[in-house]
Amino acid sequence: HEVDIGQQASEHEDEQEVEDEMEVANDVEDEMEVAEEQTPPPPEKKSRKKNPRTTQGRNPPPVSEPPVTSYDGGPKELSLLPGFGKHVAVAIWRGDCKNRYLRCMNNGKKMNDFDLPRRGLRWFWDVVDATGLRPLLKTNYNHLDWGLLTAFTERWHPETGTFHLPIGEMTITLDDVSCLLHIPITGKMLNHLGTSCTVEEGEDMCYEYLNFSRTECRKEFKKMKGAHIGFFMLDKIYTENMKAVVRAEKKKMPDDKVQHLRECTIRSFLLYLLGATLFTNKSMQYVDVIFLTYLQDLSLVNTWNWGASGLAYMYNYLDAASRPRRGNLGGYNAMFH
Repeated sequence: HEVDIGQQASEHEDEQEVEDEMEVANDVEDEMEVAEEQTPPPPEKKSRKKNPRTTQGRNPPPVSEPPVTSYDGGPKELSLLPGFGKHVAVAIWRGDCKNRYLRCMNNGKKMNDFDLPRRGLRWFWDVVDATGLRPLLKTNYNHLDWGLLTAFTERWHPETGTFHLPIGEMTITLDDVSCLLHIPITGKMLNHLGTSCTVEEGEDMCYEYLNFSRTECRKEFKKMKGAHIGFFMLDKIYTENMKAVVRAEKKKMPDDKVQHLRECTIRSFLLYLLGATLFTNKSMQYVDVIFLTYLQDLSLVNTWNWGASGLAYMYNYLDAASRPRRGNLGGYNAMFH
């Protein structure tokens, strides 16, 4: 009986402790609710009106520049020269281009030092004369006046294709080409614009029309970074073909074999001649193989308008040289000089 009374007392004490803990928890919750109710809400942000004067002053609206209608020291009427703002004359007038001196490309010394065959070699010179390109051998200079040509490029305007001089406008015409170079100015125009000669096509043409092995051709294209043949290699091809013709004639090889070697010799010479004169590029190191397409049939070489094509080639380089930041001038500068 005493044990039961002790158990009941302990149970009563446990119940009393639980009730006390619950009352404490309820009191804490009540205090938190009261504190939340007493906490004032955060103040509302006031909407600020933008001051149009202040905002427009800090970030003004973009204003388009007025169109240029004239240039100091230049034309007052730009309807004929809309691209004058990009002309080198504007940069010179502003002082942005003080020491301009173009490097004018010239292969004249290469042609004057070229080892030509003897005059009595009829199979060679008769074909070269028939092409109408032989006079190009006598129209080359070893040295050019770069300062003179640079001054003319500063007066060249692509829109009119003329030099604007104090005495008026002047240009190089087809009649000038005929009188100075004595090459054809009539016939079909060379037209390979937009067509590129791939390495594979170049190898085929060099093998068939120049007797240049594909292996050596591939090495040369890799060296020149494209379908191009360097002047040194082209001179070597010409010399080797000429020696091959002499050996074939001594050994009395078939006529078709001898004729093929002769034509390869003439083509290599003509390709060298064209690349060193009419179609001198900015590198002055190589010839584009694409010109072989016009030398496939040697009997039709004189049907191409070499004079007009060379003049158009010169015009393109003059257009480029009339812009600032140009360091060289390609084309047949001996004719220009």
